[in-house]
Amino acid sequence: MTVAAEPQPIKEITMDDLKKMIFGLIDEKIAPLTKVDLKHGAFPGLSEKQIGEMAWHDKMKAFLKSMVRGEVQNCKEMEQSWTTEAQRKQMVESTDSAGGYLVPEEFRAEIIRIIPKYGIFRKYARQLPMNTDTLRVPRQTSTVTVSWPGEVVKGTASKPVLGQVILNAKTMVGLCSYSAEFLADAGLPILQYLQTIFAEEIGAEEDNQAFNGTGVPFIGVLNASGVNSYSLGGSTTSGKTAITDLTVDDLIKAADKTSEDVDEGAVYVFHKSALTALRQIKVTTTYALQPASMGAPGTIAGIPWDTSKKLPSAPAAGVNFAIYGNFMYALLADRQQMTIALAREGTIGANNLFEQNMAGLRITERIAIDIAVSTAFVAIKTAAS
Repeated sequence: MTVAAEPQPIKEITMDDLKKMIFGLIDEKIAPLTKVDLKHGAFPGLSEKQIGEMAWHDKMKAFLKSMVRGEVQNCKEMEQSWTTEAQRKQMVESTDSAGGYLVPEEFRAEIIRIIPKYGIFRKYARQLPMNTDTLRVPRQTSTVTVSWPGEVVKGTASKPVLGQVILNAKTMVGLCSYSAEFLADAGLPILQYLQTIFAEEIGAEEDNQAFNGTGVPFIGVLNASGVNSYSLGGSTTSGKTAITDLTVDDLIKAADKTSEDVDEGAVYVFHKSALTALRQIKVTTTYALQPASMGAPGTIAGIPWDTSKKLPSAPAAGVNFAIYGNFMYALLADRQQMTIALAREGTIGANNLFEQNMAGLRITERIAIDIAVSTAFVAIKTAAS
């Protein structure tokens, strides 16, 4: 016969016992934190598995909110979960030391996807990965020759001449300010808004450097050594000194300045203001300039055209303002993933962040641009007189 055990009395929990339990749990959470984490009141948050299962917009929302709240440990854990080992090595030189963090790769991918809508250069250029600050790309500067030496006469020896394009990464920085509440309440519409404005500004500045750059930090097509040149009317003294003097004949003659080897894939690029003249030109009863239609690009005399806000809209006499060329002979190298940092003090423009309860965002990205084969391009300019 089994004798049932007598029920044990419930141990009374005193206030001291309760305090020990609570403080024990707090100590368990605090133990892995650094002094910096403690200063910012940051506690470990989501696990790597949880972060990995989140959609990109949920990652970015949690990331922005952690930055606004000063949850340093959360930001670090999230950053570590979506970066590769190679990216972590890069982080030493560009992120934590400057108070910044790499953004989720999916968010950057969305921005890069939107950039071609705003940045013409990235849409057409040859894009390369860049694992160090300097990338050397071989290029052929001349080819071999052949001859007809005749019987028992030796042929002429020749060999191709090879050179290098040296791409040096530079850091692009964008600054903007928002109310702290705006970022703290980050939702999908806010993220879509941030994507768009970042893409617009990054794309615009890539165009600016690729087209107009003077060497600080990159040299663009309109200023690159060796680029072919064409003046409106075929002469520097034709009297065609305004962008509205541009004609289809000018564009066709400019295209003849390059080798036919680059024609396949070539495109005209100019400011939208140049369309004022071109749209009015007819060949018999058909307009010479054909707009984009059904996914096909617009064409002029059968050659695609595009516009960029960063090309001159009202050039003076003797100024380069439009481009004909094949942008596969121009290089765009991405050195480092986009980095984002947040500040609560200081000023951005006329905004005093602390006084106005605002937060400042700094976006950085490292890229390199180079015109690999300058003869693949023609700079079209107004006549000098």
